[in-house]
Amino acid sequence: MRRVDSPKTMRPVVMLACPVFRAWLQANLPNDYAISVTFLDEGLHARPAHLRHAIQSAIDRLWEPSVVALAYGLCGNGLHGVRAGENTLVIPRSHDCIALLLGSRAAYEKQMAQDPGSYFLSPGWINSGKNPLDEWRTLEQRHGSETAAWLMDTQYQHYRRLILVGQDARELEAVRPKALEIAEYCARWGLRYEERLGTGDYMRRLLAALPVITGAGDSDANIAESDFLIIPPGGTVHQSMFQS
Repeated sequence: MRRVDSPKTMRPVVMLACPVFRAWLQANLPNDYAISVTFLDEGLHARPAHLRHAIQSAIDRLWEPSVVALAYGLCGNGLHGVRAGENTLVIPRSHDCIALLLGSRAAYEKQMAQDPGSYFLSPGWINSGKNPLDEWRTLEQRHGSETAAWLMDTQYQHYRRLILVGQDARELEAVRPKALEIAEYCARWGLRYEERLGTGDYMRRLLAALPVITGAGDSDANIAESDFLIIPPGGTVHQSMFQS
């Protein structure tokens, strides 16, 4: 655990977030202090260098030193090399967004221990078209059936389990028809389909940490280093920081 000392003056709070968290954040953002939220393009995950550039550009455009919360994991090294500049960055210590969706790193590690060959789906990814079925359809249009099949086999044949993660039963029910369609396609590799209820606990801890860092919250509060990276002004995000 680390203690976060309050600065003499409160700084603005900015959040850069993946759209998979849009619905949850819109329903759970606190109203006792202001947070400016910007959702970046979902497709940036496919090219980590583009994700890094988009996040860095958003940080560099801030007009005053701020506390910047990133609702992202390392995301394929997309955060490696991001510079804080005059800002303080607060980042979940997670390799991707699945731990955030499940509620903790421990919950994610438990699932991976059960079966390392697990591929996770979320309502956000399904609705954005970022899933194996829609990916195959796009590849087929661009390259034809044979090349598309080869590319998909190369990427997905080593998975054994397809897991849909939702925050509640209603969310799962809303996307289940498309999830089952995706599962039917993924059966070509023998993937079995499962569903898991996640929680917003990790995201709640992220939101709770922000007023502590800005000075709007309890200055004696502790922020778990196992959960978050706090990059001070002048610092740079490195891949090694996400290791346990």
